[in-house]
Amino acid sequence: MKGIVFCAFVSFVETRWSDELADQMLTQSDLTTGGAYTSVGTYSHSELQQHTNFLAQHIGAIPDRVLSDFGQFLFPLLAAQADDVMREYASCFDFLSEIEAVIHRDVRRLDSLAQVPMITTLAREGDSRLLLEYRSTLPFAMLAHGLFLGALNHFQMEKFASLKAIEVAPDNTHAIFEIVT
Repeated sequence: MKGIVFCAFVSFVETRWSDELADQMLTQSDLTTGGAYTSVGTYSHSELQQHTNFLAQHIGAIPDRVLSDFGQFLFPLLAAQADDVMREYASCFDFLSEIEAVIHRDVRRLDSLAQVPMITTLAREGDSRLLLEYRSTLPFAMLAHGLFLGALNHFQMEKFASLKAIEVAPDNTHAIFEIVT
């Protein structure tokens, strides 16, 4: 996984809770990197899982909730890096329907080793209903859930749209999400 995700997770913990909790997370976990991340580096997804589990235990939440909350935090950071692309979309449904064809295609082109999930549009009914499928070798379906919520917030749809996970594989590598307005 790209370092930008790890750097953002540390910032997420510092922003929502404290610098001290972020330091504990980095020093008390068994990390091959020692918790030293750069935004351009590539790191094992298992370290993000360790961070998620550590935080969940320390704040009394389930890891899926931590990942979803982190996804909401992460979306604006990623959107800011792709501001020129984001401006091309008038609606959240247009953007989410084209993640695979535009965003993920470009990520794979820039980094052939990137482990980008497949986000497939299974059904779309204008801007009233969107059915998305998440598939990955990595167990981050609930991170995708949070990123989708972040997209709804970005397009100012969070107050009149609902997002639910219709199906989530036990290993979190596959999920189907429905957004309804």
